[in-house]
Amino acid sequence: MMGPSTEFQSAVYRQWLLPLAGVFALTGCGGGDGTSNIVPPPTTYNLQTAMQGLVTQGLKADLDFSGTLGGVAVTGTGTVTYAAGADDMFNGVAAVSQSQVVSATISDGTQTAPYATHIVDFYDPGNYAWMGEASSSEFDVASSPVDYPTSVVPGSSGMLGTLSRYTDNTMSVALGTVDLSYVVKAPSTSGGLPIVEFTETFFDTNHAATETDVLDWSITTGNVLALVSGSAQSGSDTLSFTAH
Repeated sequence: MMGPSTEFQSAVYRQWLLPLAGVFALTGCGGGDGTSNIVPPPTTYNLQTAMQGLVTQGLKADLDFSGTLGGVAVTGTGTVTYAAGADDMFNGVAAVSQSQVVSATISDGTQTAPYATHIVDFYDPGNYAWMGEASSSEFDVASSPVDYPTSVVPGSSGMLGTLSRYTDNTMSVALGTVDLSYVVKAPSTSGGLPIVEFTETFFDTNHAATETDVLDWSITTGNVLALVSGSAQSGSDTLSFTAH
C-alpha cells in the first residue's frame, strides 16, 4: 500500500490541540421598543474556560478516518488521547504541558498499516494562554503567549495569530510560520451545539503554503469542548476523521 510520507505523518495532526486564542469581535444585539420586540443577545462562550477544562481534564475519543494518501484511497479507525496537563517547562519558562497521542490502523482495502502521532502543547500556568508545541520533527513558538478569548458568539471569525516554526528547541533552523484562524459556526440543527472551527495554515521559509489542518469542536453553554471532526491536507495527501 502506498503510504504517506514521513514528513506528512509527523505533521498531519500537529493542529489537533489548536489553541483557542486571539481577540474575537463580538456581534452586537439589536434593541426594540422596550417591550416584546427586544431581541435577546446571542449566547456567548468562554473559550478560556473551555480550554482550561480540556487541558486540566484531558479527553479521549474514537476516530473514523478516510482520505487519500500517496494516491491511494484509505479508511481506518483509531483513538486520540489528550492527557491531563502536567507541570513542565517550555522555552526556558514554567508551563503546563498536554500530550496528545493518535493511534490508528489505516487500510487501502487489501493491506493495513499502523499510524501514530505524538504532539505536546504548552500553556501558561496562570491563564492557560497557548505558548507553543513540540513534536519529534518540529518546535513551534508563539512570540508571546496567546490568550484565549473569554467571550465569543456564533458568527465570530478572523485571524488569531502567527507562530514561528523550527526543527527543534534550539530554534537554530527555521521551517517557516503557521497562521491560526477561526470561525464560530451556529448550530446546524435546532437544539444543536455551535461548532468552533480552527484552521492552521503552514508556510515554508518562502511563505509557500505546505499544509492546512482543520479541527471542529462543539461547545456547550457550560463551556465544555468536545471533538467532532478534523482534516489535514498536504499536497495531494488528505486525511479526515470523525470523532465519536
